[in-house]
Amino acid sequence: MINCKYCSQSCVKAGVRKTKRQTYRCKNCGKYQQHEYSNGAYHSSINKDIVSLLIEGVGIRSISRILSISMTTVINRIKRIAQSINKTYTYVKNGVYEIDELWTYIGQKDNETWIAYVIDRASKKVIDFKVGARTKENLRNITDLVLSLAPQKVCTDGVAHIQKPDTRITSPHRSPLHTAH
Repeated sequence: MINCKYCSQSCVKAGVRKTKRQTYRCKNCGKYQQHEYSNGAYHSSINKDIVSLLIEGVGIRSISRILSISMTTVINRIKRIAQSINKTYTYVKNGVYEIDELWTYIGQKDNETWIAYVIDRASKKVIDFKVGARTKENLRNITDLVLSLAPQKVCTDGVAHIQKPDTRITSPHRSPLHTAH
């Protein structure tokens, strides 16, 4: 008998795979599992390896080749890892912030995506970011956050959406957005 890797309850034998490996079914959640998997993607350290390789700038195809797992598995793991990341908010009032955006694409160039982000110039830390379409609403979410921090100065690259402060935020300490070239 083994314990379920999903709910930690006991599992009972539930047949054998073609590969002659014993399968188990959890009494509590009903999920099937094996005691040991031969596929490299099931190793517990695979997510750490993927993150390490991504930090080093290794591409998805290379990660797939290095770890001997499929590209689809690598992409799915990256998505799962990204969803589990919690934003750490370290807001500093009266700071100097930089708002910028980055264009990239996924798969094909017509499948474009934008990343808008705010950096605290003093600490060089990313304060917040938004991934998605390049819309006024997405940029407004970023600028609203910055303006709520009563910034000393906000630097942009001259993007029209970002230059105009949102009039809905009323802060006596708010200064106009500055453009840095």
